[in-house]
Amino acid sequence: MGFLFGGPKLDRENFSQCLKYLEEHYKLTTFQEKEADIYNESLTKYMPSLTTNNHSAKEMLKVAERFKKAAHLLLKRSKQLASVPESAGALHFAWQIVFSDYTAWVDAQYAVYTAIAEGKPPFAEHVQTLFRQQEESHQKALLEEKKLIKLLKSNGLTPSDIQSITDKAFAAIESENWQPDEKIDSETETKPKLGFIKD
Repeated sequence: MGFLFGGPKLDRENFSQCLKYLEEHYKLTTFQEKEADIYNESLTKYMPSLTTNNHSAKEMLKVAERFKKAAHLLLKRSKQLASVPESAGALHFAWQIVFSDYTAWVDAQYAVYTAIAEGKPPFAEHVQTLFRQQEESHQKALLEEKKLIKLLKSNGLTPSDIQSITDKAFAAIESENWQPDEKIDSETETKPKLGFIKD
C-alpha cells in the first residue's frame, strides 16, 4: 500500500522493531552474498576445464554441494525469523519467495554438476529457467526493501543508521560462523547453530 508524503508516522516502538528486523534481514542477505562470492570464485577457476578434466568436475561438485547446503540453511533461517513488524511484512514475504526460488535454482545447479561428474548429460535449460525466476522475484523484493527504507527515512532513519545496521549484520555473520555445516544433510531437518531474534 502506498502512502503520500513518504509514508505514515511510526511510533518509537514500531520504528525500533523495524530496525531490528532490518538488521536480521541483512544478516540473511549478507550470508547469501558471501556464499555466492565463494561459489563464483570457484566457478571461474574450474569452469574452463569442467567437462574435460575429471578433477575440476569433482572439485566443482564439492563447491556446488556447499552452495546447496548454504542455500538450504539460508531458507531455513529465513523461515525462523520471528517478530516481523507489520510495516516490514511485505518485505519479509517478498524475500521468502526469493529464498525459496534461490534454493530451487541452487539445487538444480547441484544436479547439473553431479551429472557432469558422473559423465552424464546435464539439464542446463532447467537451471536457466530457475535462474530467471529467482532474478524476477529478487527484483520485486528489492522494490519492497526500497519502500521500507523510504518509510524509515521519513521517520528519521539516516544514512549512518543504515551503515551501522549493515556493519552489525556483517560482523554477526563473521562472529557467529554461519558457514554451512559440512555434516548437514539438506534433505533432512537440521538445527541451526544460532537463532535470530535475541532478547
